[in-house]
Amino acid sequence: MSHNSPEIGLSNNYSEHSEVDNLTDSIKSLGFGGFDDLRQYKTAKFNVTLSPIVLEKDHAERVSKRTTFGLNNQLPEDHPLYSLPKAVAPSTSDFSFSKEEICSLPSPSASVLLAPSPVPPPANSWYPLAPLGGYKLVKDLRYKRGYVYVASYDMSPTNIKGHAASLAKIATPPNVDPAFIDGAFVASPIPGMIKMVPGVPFALAFNGDMERLHTVGCVQTLESLSAYPDFPEILNLSARLAKLT
Repeated sequence: MSHNSPEIGLSNNYSEHSEVDNLTDSIKSLGFGGFDDLRQYKTAKFNVTLSPIVLEKDHAERVSKRTTFGLNNQLPEDHPLYSLPKAVAPSTSDFSFSKEEICSLPSPSASVLLAPSPVPPPANSWYPLAPLGGYKLVKDLRYKRGYVYVASYDMSPTNIKGHAASLAKIATPPNVDPAFIDGAFVASPIPGMIKMVPGVPFALAFNGDMERLHTVGCVQTLESLSAYPDFPEILNLSARLAKLT
């Protein structure tokens, strides 16, 4: 076979008394029968033929073909090497609190939270910005507060890559540190960002899907925690924490 041959030929040419013959004779000498069929393998011919790889794309196409669960699949570029079982989303009721467990506080007053106008960042920098359209209040028993502020998040590759590039240039926006006025700290609105409502969680809905919520966070105060059954314990622990800090 020449070096440039497009075929890889493999054949099992055995001698007159090959290893198969020896194995068969040895087994039969022990008094076992029915092993004459072993001799058929010494005359079996087989060839493995592969077409020549000329272009890189030919190699990529061949590598991308995988046999998974007995099926020959052409896998897309963004698919993992081996197939993964399809995830089944749990039903909303599987992770919902009962009415008895839900916080007794009334509904938050603001149905939509919008950020103040942003300010331009310094050169080669980026200030964090609240989602376009702000956060909308949604009644949701998956949160013990009974409500959550939700904004849609675009999961397209273009948006994710753009967001990642912006985060690499993130800078601290103005008004993050409160001003000390007349012996007290006074907080001012942060341009382009939303002030969280104490006690109400904030979440992102991937591509607007309310079954795919990613909780961003929740800020609490003693007042927002006062409606929970274990508030006496919370109050006691907060007093101990204050002494330590």
